[in-house]
Amino acid sequence: MEKLVKADAARIQAMIDANIEGLRGLLHDNLSWTHSSGRTDDKVALLAVIKSRETVYKSLAVSDRKITMHDSVYIYSGLVEGVAEVNGIEKQIRNKFLSVWVKSTNGLQMLAWQSTGL
Repeated sequence: MEKLVKADAARIQAMIDANIEGLRGLLHDNLSWTHSSGRTDDKVALLAVIKSRETVYKSLAVSDRKITMHDSVYIYSGLVEGVAEVNGIEKQIRNKFLSVWVKSTNGLQMLAWQSTGL
């Protein structure tokens, strides 16, 4: 479970740093990322949003973690809080999330993300 927490921490830092190459390795090619707005992006679209700086993540912190493992699949949920700037407008993030991670030849990779604003 510790490896997953470390992989997710690396993903969060890559999102804050807009480190597209670092993020590319942590996201599965078949990623489905559903934003709290309800919009769903694939891996290419999510990386494009971060690269364009349309969304700038300033801080993100995870709490209330719950992780279960089923063979090579991890189900990871909790609370994510932070600050993001979306199209130039700063907003506070406080979302419950559910993510799915899988073991692959590239290590742990996020396959899916779903968040709901609180």
